[in-house]
Amino acid sequence: MNRLFNRHPFVIFLLLGALIGSSTALFFPALRWPLFLISSLAGLAIGFLVQKSRRSVSQLAAGHVVAALEPELQPVPEPVTCLFLYNTLHNIAALVLFDPVRASKDIENLANFVRTVTEMKRSNQTFLGEEFKAVDLYLTIEKSRLGDRLVVKKQFSHQCYEIPFPSLILFPYIDGCIRYSAELQTSPVTVMLACRQAESSLVLEVADHVDESDDETWPPASRDAIYSQMKRRLLEFYGSSAKISRSHLQPAGESIKISIPLGNAKIGRSARREVTQDKSDDL
Repeated sequence: MNRLFNRHPFVIFLLLGALIGSSTALFFPALRWPLFLISSLAGLAIGFLVQKSRRSVSQLAAGHVVAALEPELQPVPEPVTCLFLYNTLHNIAALVLFDPVRASKDIENLANFVRTVTEMKRSNQTFLGEEFKAVDLYLTIEKSRLGDRLVVKKQFSHQCYEIPFPSLILFPYIDGCIRYSAELQTSPVTVMLACRQAESSLVLEVADHVDESDDETWPPASRDAIYSQMKRRLLEFYGSSAKISRSHLQPAGESIKISIPLGNAKIGRSARREVTQDKSDDL
């Protein structure tokens, strides 16, 4: 039991939450399933945060060692923030009473999202198909919470799916679209994600656009920081052949376009080092 708690505390808290919910339901039979579900979700959230806190402490203690051993490895951003988890669980708790089917779907999407990004965070490299899957789950969860305030447009070409890509590079921008735009604007905010082949290059575009807005809600410093981070990680991964540009959209919003020559896109710079190492080992 101690070993299970040390390695997977969210499992213990989930079981405790389910037990508490079942016990409470004995006094309120009419609310049996909502109480059970909400209590289980609360236990899962607490366990997840406990595990996350433990990992953060361990990573902080080992940070200098990792930096010394792998100086080229850049930290992967964290998409499952406490704020995102709280907002999602509050939305699910409200849906349980009014739309249980939709609440069940949101729980499934949340579980798939956490599982997907957990796998992606184990490496600095993924595939665009996995990146799209994670972003799609994230936007689906936020769409359920924000309703008409968020419009999602997706145009994925199947040619993009198997392309190596830096893990979770799009999440700081997508998260900004929600926190600084969709949550604050009174008019609907359109978030667009597209990928296509243009001649000998692969073109990836992400954008947020507001049709009617008096003010730009995104802090310019935040946009600049996110753009700089994306540019740095792309250049580290693909080299100087990758191109990235940005343009302002009227009346508010921004479009970021990434162009990668297909010759370089098929094997990213990080992957190429691994292939070279494998060949050297064979020799």
